[in-house]
Amino acid sequence: MEFARSIDQIITRHLDELKKRGVLSVRPGYQVAGGWPTKKPAIVVIVNRKHDDLAPQDRLPETIEGVGVDVREATPLQRLRATNPTLYMGVAAAARPELERPVFPFERDLTGQLLAPLSATVESMRRAVKQQLPYVPAGGRFAEARDRHNDHHMSRQPRRGMADPEGVLRRDNQDAHGRYVRFYRHAHR
Repeated sequence: MEFARSIDQIITRHLDELKKRGVLSVRPGYQVAGGWPTKKPAIVVIVNRKHDDLAPQDRLPETIEGVGVDVREATPLQRLRATNPTLYMGVAAAARPELERPVFPFERDLTGQLLAPLSATVESMRRAVKQQLPYVPAGGRFAEARDRHNDHHMSRQPRRGMADPEGVLRRDNQDAHGRYVRFYRHAHR
């Protein structure tokens, strides 16, 4: 975390050099090579779209104070965060867990404001959105049907690694295959 703090100080000193068209946020991180993170610290710059045909005055520096600059294209959620923070908070709070972004404590927008408080707000909204319901077990005929199904299911399957001496499973598979073949033939007459 110490490296992140020192790179963040470099970022704040050179924020004006990083204010280029299309830049959404800046943070300390590691360089990525071939899609994989390396162990080399870097200034990570998130841009709306990456372009190779930029004019020299629109290009970001390769290094700042000896630290490499790693340019990455923004995800749709990062674009939304930069253009409409209020909508972003609602979308991010309701997003599936695999779409959650990690929180980078030193990530900044181009005004120099830290974005971590925005992530904390999203997390508090997420807890408010997902209502916790108390568990109530099924009762009555639903429980009886469940128990009947489980008893039947458990009695027809041998334990892993055990032999099937009566051939129960083989007969069940043959019966199911026969029903499928009869259905298929009947449906395709």
